[in-house]
Amino acid sequence: VYPNPVNIHSSWDMEGDTDLNFFSAIIDEMYKRYKIDKKRVYVSGFSWGGNFSYRLANNMADKIAAIAPVMGHSWGNNPNVAKSTHPMPILQITGINDDVFKPEYVQPILDKWIEWNGCDKQGVETRPYPVGKPNSQAYKTLWKNDDTGVEVALIMTPQGHWVPVDPNSIYSNLEVWNFCKRYSLDSFKDDSSVPGITADD
Repeated sequence: VYPNPVNIHSSWDMEGDTDLNFFSAIIDEMYKRYKIDKKRVYVSGFSWGGNFSYRLANNMADKIAAIAPVMGHSWGNNPNVAKSTHPMPILQITGINDDVFKPEYVQPILDKWIEWNGCDKQGVETRPYPVGKPNSQAYKTLWKNDDTGVEVALIMTPQGHWVPVDPNSIYSNLEVWNFCKRYSLDSFKDDSSVPGITADD
């Protein structure tokens, strides 16, 4: 589902309940129409949509299993806090040259979620990322809670403020799905029964 805010002439509502209620209604409607697995609802958004992803993590975790913000982070009227009702897996994709949601503000936000999720404070870096693409200028840092399986991951790309689609580096849609699909509200352990996707699919 690829929605716009209720007020399409504005941005996502970071203070009131309008868009929170809208998202809740979307999930219920998708279940009604298509019998989606309500324990496997994931949220990703670009820019301000990435910001709103964090709001959903804090305010609607009972319906959200994982989030994957792209070129957006908690900012502005969205409080920079971690207070989800369950551990929240997070994949954050950020552009090194993003001059809108600047990369220097990302780590302090992730640090709150790393602590909230009980992840190791020392991240494991993979550079270049993905493995097997030696010319990639992207890199990934991973913080994990080995007991729960919850991860917080940060992929830094050389891009500016746009969605990364780079055959020599990352396809953000593939990264988002392959990260999120491992989680459900029942389990935050890796679920290999859900197939991943590659650029050839």
